[in-house]
Amino acid sequence: MTSLYLTRSLETFIIADYVKTAYHLGKEPNAYFFRNASGVEVGLIIEQSGVIYAIEIKAATTFRQEFLKSLDYIKNLDNAIRTYLIYKGDKDFKIKAHKVVSVKNIYKLWEQILKSG
Repeated sequence: MTSLYLTRSLETFIIADYVKTAYHLGKEPNAYFFRNASGVEVGLIIEQSGVIYAIEIKAATTFRQEFLKSLDYIKNLDNAIRTYLIYKGDKDFKIKAHKVVSVKNIYKLWEQILKSG
């Protein structure tokens, strides 16, 4: 399997899990995708109660600074957007203005996002 295939499969799983969790909690998922004319893209944009979350998803187990490129772009558009990177590693941490979350902890992230409003 290629890295691109793994990333797309993981993205599909995570987005479906978010949508399922939102509906289970009686909330509209308000889930979107971002891509500009230059090809910058973010796999999941969520709007809940007036707050926008930009979530990039990577199938890597090791964090790399380059994973933040699209989130840096989004953050420069609007500093109020909350930015997250979900990856297959074990550690959650903050780097620059972004939060990095292990795929093992996505339920905590969904709870945080969906409890607003």
